[in-house]
Amino acid sequence: YQANLAAQGLTPQQFEQNIRTTMVLSQLPTAIAASAISTDWEKQDFARLQDQERTFRAIIVPAEPMADAAAEVEPAEGEAEAETDAPAEATAEAEPGMEAEVDEEALLAWYEDNQNLYRSEEQVVIEYLELNAAELGGSVEPDEEVLRARFEEQQARFITPESRQVSHILLELEAEAAQVDEETRRREAEEIARRAQEGEDFAELAREYSEDFGSAEQGGDLGWIEPGFMVQAFEDAAYELTLENPVSEPIRTGFGWHVIQLRDIRPAEGMTYTEARDILLEEYRVEADERRFIEQADRLVDIIYEDPTTLSAAAEELGLEIQEAGPFGRLGGEGIAANQNVVAASFSDLVLGQRSVSDPIDLGENHIVLVHLKEYLPEAVMPLEQVRDRVVESVRRQRAMDAAQAQAEELLAALGEGAVIGDLAESRGLELVEADAAKRNSPQIEARLREQVFLMPAPVEGSPVTEVIELDNGYAVVELGDVRDGGLSEDDELSKQAYARRITSASANEEALGLVRMLRAQSTVEVYEDRLQ
Repeated sequence: YQANLAAQGLTPQQFEQNIRTTMVLSQLPTAIAASAISTDWEKQDFARLQDQERTFRAIIVPAEPMADAAAEVEPAEGEAEAETDAPAEATAEAEPGMEAEVDEEALLAWYEDNQNLYRSEEQVVIEYLELNAAELGGSVEPDEEVLRARFEEQQARFITPESRQVSHILLELEAEAAQVDEETRRREAEEIARRAQEGEDFAELAREYSEDFGSAEQGGDLGWIEPGFMVQAFEDAAYELTLENPVSEPIRTGFGWHVIQLRDIRPAEGMTYTEARDILLEEYRVEADERRFIEQADRLVDIIYEDPTTLSAAAEELGLEIQEAGPFGRLGGEGIAANQNVVAASFSDLVLGQRSVSDPIDLGENHIVLVHLKEYLPEAVMPLEQVRDRVVESVRRQRAMDAAQAQAEELLAALGEGAVIGDLAESRGLELVEADAAKRNSPQIEARLREQVFLMPAPVEGSPVTEVIELDNGYAVVELGDVRDGGLSEDDELSKQAYARRITSASANEEALGLVRMLRAQSTVEVYEDRLQ
């Protein structure tokens, strides 16, 4: 627990104080959230919208590149030609007026207007020293005398003690019971013991007389016991019994009077030194490696603290190799940079801000690493030549989207002049999507199309509403014919409960956030931008 907190830079006292503070800060928002309710009107209105059905037809106008849009970009003088292999779908006929080539001027204009799309992330290159007990090597093999001595000291580990299968009958009695009660219960126990010793079925006696209800139904069975499992008086009596004389005289413990039956004996088993030697040897090696690791780690940290600006001195004295990783961003990278603790340390104020060696980072049992910044690569706009292919693709896509939009607007105008949507789709060879009762979660309709259709205003007096909708890869010309609101019947309790939970949860979140917004509005918040760089 303490080691886990220390790895986070916390003491138990700080951690506990953080918990207290969090509980105080969350108390009022939590209470506000817990007070959220849902009214019958809200549930009906939610059902009206959630279960709404819409009838529509839509012409899908895909954003397809022209057949000759795959022509190579004319590079600027002295520049290498960019790879501009045409997409497989680039076989559609060119729309009139659409440029076939992406000329250098258009390429540069797009790049200048959209530089935020071509920024490299903030990255670092680190150097690090890794110390791993499993890779230290050079461990000294122990003498046989050392291993034999360890075997003798730990022999109990390698021996399974004798175990006994026993049953008992308990007559409960408090430890401080009156003398008359003590005598009465003792005589009852003696009578039960006598009957068992004379051959009556012990299990039946246990079911009839035992007050240990956990074992009575099992005929008093306690299973297999080993030394140390039972109170001393019970254990001593059980281990004095033999299979020839398996029933004890009454035994007094703090629970009451017991009559014990020995049912079977499992003799002690153990390993010889030869059998245990491999285990002892491996344990010795692990301990030796751990000791060497601790010594090396302590010395490593001492050297780094003497000069926290470099790894060279520690690497030279301890014979470690300075390794490199990166560049990688705040989401990590490959190898050691895939460890989030390493990433966090690499971007910490100590390493990135102060240019110092990090504190030891735990990578596992007896495995640490210390990192040092080698190079910092700030976020920046990537050169055009580095992202030329991406820019070309973006320009062509935008032109394809513009062409699709122009065609969609043309189709919309035709609908306004009285054309039939189905005939328009057929004449242009475009896909027509038809839905008679689409819902907000209808899986057969593209998500973007479905989402936008449900944002369209409802038709008035039976006149369809037409609109152009942007899709992920093109546009759609939609004719919305009918909107039918959902409803919630009085006897539909399951739906009422489900809607009430959703409304209450949304209200709770909004009201808790409302409190935070109010507190921020009433407070003076100053952000020191220079400290965030």
